[in-house]
Amino acid sequence: MLDDFIQANKLEAKLVFAEHEVHGKTKVASLAEVPEENVIKVILYNGSDNQYFLAVLPAYKKADLEKLCALQDCEQAMEIEEDETEEITGYSKGAIPPISVYGIELFVDKSVMRLDKVACLASDEKTVLVISPKEIIESAWQEPRVEEITK
Repeated sequence: MLDDFIQANKLEAKLVFAEHEVHGKTKVASLAEVPEENVIKVILYNGSDNQYFLAVLPAYKKADLEKLCALQDCEQAMEIEEDETEEITGYSKGAIPPISVYGIELFVDKSVMRLDKVACLASDEKTVLVISPKEIIESAWQEPRVEEITK
């Protein structure tokens, strides 16, 4: 599914496949051949009234839920659990790619945009996506919001 999206959109992004499950930003960075600071995570949140949104941020940072709620005009945001994440996105929690998820608003932390290439688990725990932040923005189903969303 993700490979088809990359090909259909003519992205320079690539998927790197591991023999075993990849855990932690150090292993993701090593497999992707990028610095650890370039490893990102994609988190699915529910704002209010099932207004889901995705946050793309460096793996070493935490999302600032107050900032996200202010941007989403919600009182509270909650991270979605494993079973519901897969049902909503088609991907498992911890392996949501920053591309190919339709119908869900995407927020990208400004610090991600300063990087040439980023990497994250995508689809499953054995697949790493290497992509430029520019391609994340250009291939989104709607214009992502680039904001300061971390603490």
